[in-house]
Amino acid sequence: MASSEGKTKNPFDVQTVFELKGHIELIWIDFKAVNLDNEDTNPDSGTPDKVITLMQNGYFYLAYVIVYYRGSENGLSFMPHSDIFVKSYFLKNVSPTMRITPANQMQVNGFSETVYRTREEFLDFLLQKKIESNERKLKKAIQELENFKTGILKAKTGKQEEITLDSLKRLNKLQEDKIKNL
Repeated sequence: MASSEGKTKNPFDVQTVFELKGHIELIWIDFKAVNLDNEDTNPDSGTPDKVITLMQNGYFYLAYVIVYYRGSENGLSFMPHSDIFVKSYFLKNVSPTMRITPANQMQVNGFSETVYRTREEFLDFLLQKKIESNERKLKKAIQELENFKTGILKAKTGKQEEITLDSLKRLNKLQEDKIKNL
């Protein structure tokens, strides 16, 4: 069964039922397209919460089906990567490089290799990734809080200069002075 029409936040693109010797397993399937010209592609693999919901409902398997492509002025062409056109795997076997972003989205490089895990090993892996994600968020939040306390509204990043409360107040005063003279 395909996901509901019109919605963009479905937990799956397609779902199917697998039955073997009376055991029924609902499987959610997500399709991902990976650009071969982007070595560091990290397609959004959804939120871990949807996997937890699937498990709470008595099922376990989320499958990814990855296709590889190259773009040109003539459109897209599906191409092989390492001699395969389509790669599929269950989430439980995702690369150890998977991370959970601050927005609670699982991401993994589209070219990374999978690793076999048991279902229980995957549960431990998922918990560890959630912990790591929250530790990164906490570290960032503590750093931002310390910056705010010293008047830094945005720390220097790359080419962008640091933004302080004092610098914004100076800019505001210049703008207010211009407005007064209108």
